[in-house]
Amino acid sequence: MLAPLAAAQAENIRLIYFPMPSLADEVDGKAVGPAVDLVKALTDGLPVVEQPMEMPPKRLERTLLTEKAIAIGLGRNDRREHLGLTWVIELFHDDYYFVTMTGHSPIIDLDDARKIPRIACKRGSAPADFLAEHGFTNLDNTITIRSEAIKLHEGRIDGWFGLKTYIEHTWSSLGYNPADLHWSKPVEGAAPIWIAASPQVEPAVIDTLRQRYAALRKQGKFDSLFASLPQ
Repeated sequence: MLAPLAAAQAENIRLIYFPMPSLADEVDGKAVGPAVDLVKALTDGLPVVEQPMEMPPKRLERTLLTEKAIAIGLGRNDRREHLGLTWVIELFHDDYYFVTMTGHSPIIDLDDARKIPRIACKRGSAPADFLAEHGFTNLDNTITIRSEAIKLHEGRIDGWFGLKTYIEHTWSSLGYNPADLHWSKPVEGAAPIWIAASPQVEPAVIDTLRQRYAALRKQGKFDSLFASLPQ
């Protein structure tokens, strides 16, 4: 399978991880976690160069449109469908939730969420797109998922919106008590998280990634990873 890729070797492909708490975190400037191990198996022998993780979503999108790059953990939504990306592999999908702290009125649904003063959401992310599409104007734009959790815990915001998997792991990783969170009902269906490639990435590379992914799933080599994910 590597032979058809010979022409692609001249230019490296930037490999950019969107932070995925519990799956792909940054430690000492490097991406670590079970999703990172999966991606290394998928890209073994391919001309990829790993980039730092904390790239703002809008800059990540610009990189995907202007350079040869692959993004790991990108939320797929209607707006991004029009960017001309190749959606290579769906890693998992999960539900969006609102959470509030003990002592605040719980959020049950979208109407409740519109009534509170400030909701944390990462600027340029798929969750932020979702809230903007539903007319929300009370967003507190944060830089990282971790900063969302810290702001909620310190009382600097009134609610937090995101994927259940990311909220649970980030909250616990900071040493906060899970019992302090009030959860809404799941919000309007699951959000898919994908590996996406820029238009400049050759079809042969895309085919290789998909074939290797299918083979790894068939062999069961990452069963423990996928068993831990909402599907």
